[in-house]
Amino acid sequence: MTQERLSVFGDTGDLDLSTFKPQKSKKLKPAREKVRAVTEAASFPSREGTPPTPEQLHEPPVSEPLKRKPRYHTTGRTAQLNCRVMPAIHNKIYAIADQKGWLVGQTVERAIEALERELGERAMAHNGAGR
Repeated sequence: MTQERLSVFGDTGDLDLSTFKPQKSKKLKPAREKVRAVTEAASFPSREGTPPTPEQLHEPPVSEPLKRKPRYHTTGRTAQLNCRVMPAIHNKIYAIADQKGWLVGQTVERAIEALERELGERAMAHNGAGR
């Protein structure tokens, strides 16, 4: 056998790969019964589903979250604000926007303006009481 490596780019016309075959797996799988016995002895929970009970069959299905149509508007607003809120707050923001005919961005802007007014009034009341 030669000690020279074959070139990847060279001619391999005389290279015989007919004796090359993948090795067979040497791992043996244990019998299902043996696996079941070991898992039951170790109190390992099964991942198999259980059939629904009669009560579960008659329960109303859980409602899916509301699907809203995409809202595309040219507004000049270019900064994106992403935050996690409770589902109830999320629904309130969209309900207010729909009720008033505002965009979601406008709704958030007005909420911030209202919060600033409220905080300003509190600060003025606090400063006036200390005099």
